Amino acid sequence: MKIKLKKLRRRIRTFLSDKPEVYIPLARILKGDFIVNKKTEIVIEGYPRSGNSFAEAAFRFSQTRPVRIAHHSHAAAQVRAGAHWHIPTIVLLREPEEAVRSLMMHHPQLFDAKMAFHEYLIFYNGILPLRESFILAKFETVTHDFGAIIDAVNTAFSTQFHPFQHTQENEVCVFKEVNRLSRLRQTVDEKGEPYSLLRPKHERRERERQKKAVQQILENNLLRDDSLRMLKEKSVELYRNLVTTADV
Repeated sequence: MKIKLKKLRRRIRTFLSDKPEVYIPLARILKGDFIVNKKTEIVIEGYPRSGNSFAEAAFRFSQTRPVRIAHHSHAAAQVRAGAHWHIPTIVLLREPEEAVRSLMMHHPQLFDAKMAFHEYLIFYNGILPLRESFILAKFETVTHDFGAIIDAVNTAFSTQFHPFQHTQENEVCVFKEVNRLSRLRQTVDEKGEPYSLLRPKHERRERERQKKAVQQILENNLLRDDSLRMLKEKSVELYRNLVTTADV
């Protein structure tokens, strides 16, 4: 019963997620400081599992002062509101099947493939008309050269944010910050480190096993379900159209 209720709430949330006039006031009640307002200094948003946590932590790590960031709503409404208030905004973009597989793996009770691809389409179609209002950053750039993204923001919005030096040492510090924030926000248990490359080898092996298992489930579902294949094809087409316009 709890799972059904969570899925229903998620569907309602998805329906509202590209409607700023409704979503933003409601999300402020639930997510508070995560949600954009007129005092926000930068918006960092993307579909889930697209480097959102790394991007937030890397940005915070590289600044010399606290910065008001809107993040982790995974809603087009957040990007739309940021554009309306002319707030510097970064949108993260990951290849759809990779993002969907990762989302299914980390939230298996909440997301099936159809729901995950549907949310992908809702998010990126929702921000598409605002393409000139944000920096579009590929997942690969987020994870390998985040400093280039901050440079692009500074150029586009005439800001003076400190760029991130994407060294191995700094990357380790960022993963530690991701894990600290995850525990603080209770998105994992006290010992959980869901994003870190610092896991023990046996945990990394288990993670790879899980990836392969979820990938097989996804492939089997795609073979059997025409409507799911259509959702994937639309997502891939949307991704290809967007990635050609990526700033970094």
